[in-house]
Parts: sequence; C-alpha cells; structure tokens
Amino acid sequence: MDALALLEYQHRAFRKMLSRLEHDAQPGPLFDRLADALAIHSELEERVLYPATAALRTADDLQEAYVAHEEVKRLLADLLEMSEDDESFVPGLKLLRDWIGRHVEDQEGELFQATRAAFDEEQLTQMARRMEALARSLDEEGSPRVQFVATNREMQSAG
Repeated sequence: MDALALLEYQHRAFRKMLSRLEHDAQPGPLFDRLADALAIHSELEERVLYPATAALRTADDLQEAYVAHEEVKRLLADLLEMSEDDESFVPGLKLLRDWIGRHVEDQEGELFQATRAAFDEEQLTQMARRMEALARSLDEEGSPRVQFVATNREMQSAG
C-alpha cells in the first residue's frame, strides 16, 4: 500500500466511525478509538506527508492544512473533555464530521493528485513505510488522544 492509499483508507474509516457515533447510544469505546486514530493520522500527515509535499503547495495552502488540523484537534479535545450525555456532544460530533469531510476533500483532490504526479510508486511506498512505523510508535506510547487534550489546553492558555 502506498502512502496516499493508506491515508485514503483512514479517511474512509473516520467517516464510517463518525456516522456510527452519531447514532450510538454508548459512544465511549468507539469514540476513544476514533480519537486515537485521528491523533495518529494527524501526526502522519504533519510529520511525513506535509514536509514531503511542501514544494508542491503554496505557503498559504500548507498553512491552511495545518490550521484545519488545529481546528479538528480543538474540536476533538473539546469532545474528549465532555460527557457523552452533554447536549453538545452529538452536535460536536457533527461539526467534527463536517470539518474532517472538508479537509479530506481538499486533500484527496489537488494535493493527492499533485503528489501522485510528483512521486513514483517506490517513493510513495517508502513514505507509507515511514507512516506505518510512526503510527506503531505513537500507538505503543498509548492513548494518542490524550495529546489532543494537552495541546488544546496549551493553545487556550497561550491564546
């Protein structure tokens, strides 16, 4: 599997999990899995994909991608700090789904097309291997979602 196929697979998995969560009376375990997966996915993009594709994008486009990640992190951190019974939880999930949907559309459009044109299959496979190794490392550290909450608190303190 190449790096873009890996990310596309993850994007589809997020959409399915979010759809299930909106209708789940007990979202806890699935939400925790989604939050961990999103935390890892964000790191894969920020540490591997974005640096590798920086030359294919304008500085504004790259900044927009990072800003979108920060917004998803903030929304996810807010949801992680909420009780599932909170009246804002389900609307928050819908907002998270919408943000992720827009971000995925942006990525899978121009960025992925430009990346496929600029990198050969071997380069994309090597990128996927780096992503997989990073994902294993982050997962082994345990509860990647905890970092979202910490990052959100740091941003709120600094802001």
